[in-house]
Amino acid sequence: MGVLFITRHGETDFNRESRVTGSTNIDLNEKGIEQAVKASENLNFKFDFIISSPLKRAIQTAEIFSRKYDKPIIIEDRIREIFMGLFEGMKKDFIYENHSDLWAKHKNDFDCHEHNGESINDTVKRVYEFLDEIKIKYPNKSIFLVAHAFVTRVITSYFTCGNWDRSFEKVRLGNCEINKFEF
Repeated sequence: MGVLFITRHGETDFNRESRVTGSTNIDLNEKGIEQAVKASENLNFKFDFIISSPLKRAIQTAEIFSRKYDKPIIIEDRIREIFMGLFEGMKKDFIYENHSDLWAKHKNDFDCHEHNGESINDTVKRVYEFLDEIKIKYPNKSIFLVAHAFVTRVITSYFTCGNWDRSFEKVRLGNCEINKFEF
């Protein structure tokens, strides 16, 4: 049996400022680095290797775990965060006040591209394809995966019921919190 441990990268300034980050490639802030170091020091499980999103904040988090446990990192584009188009970098309050209709459409129409970003269904499809692949490729491995808020929700939906629905928007994995799934 394989095991997948997932974590969300450490905090960034966009997280702290309540901005939509999406695929914007930003660094961890000081608190995010501290979160990753603390999480790496408190692990109570072993893993064979790390798979990370290609975005800097995920790679920086993965590197902290890699140095601590001397494990290789595999970069995987299919677990990068959803591209949020015109919403990227905007404060959430600004979006709610100025783009509430478009925001609601993106959240409720899983095929919506009107925000010039990636649809929810497009993201779910690429993440699910990746998960299908690792179950075949690494059936008896213990994998530590570093990703993002939305991607961790998609992974949770995959392992708990096998399809995406709005209920998973409420799933929250905090910065450097860890969840475990067996496959």
